[in-house]
Amino acid sequence: PDANKPGLIAVHEIYMFEATVNCPLTDVVAHPFVFFPKVFGITEEEMTDFSLEVMSHIDDKRLASTLDTAADLGIGIELSPKFISFGQAHLVDFYQLCLEHQVKLFIGSGAHSFDELNKMSSLEPIISELGITERHLWHPHEWKW
Repeated sequence: PDANKPGLIAVHEIYMFEATVNCPLTDVVAHPFVFFPKVFGITEEEMTDFSLEVMSHIDDKRLASTLDTAADLGIGIELSPKFISFGQAHLVDFYQLCLEHQVKLFIGSGAHSFDELNKMSSLEPIISELGITERHLWHPHEWKW
């Protein structure tokens, strides 16, 4: 991905989000719109501005429509501390939008190692700020093949 083309990355990201939500095998979406500095070859300090720029190019109507589809299909969206770790606290607005569209959230660590599990407590103020309660949480369901 080219970090110099945030508009193009936004088109890619919304397309991938739509495709994931519309895939019949999807039950949850792991950390959507969370960008990883190493992928884009930028520093964690640069990531905040980069992510804000990309998100400013996301088509609001497509995002709202996809969130409605996710809610209708019972697909959960992961809320993980990765977005905080990578300086993307502005994604709280995305999670708020999820709740407004009746999309259930699931609390995930996003951990790829044991060392990353200790970051879960950083979600506590976000959960409080968003007013997340048990009724907002996604729970796994039994597959019907």
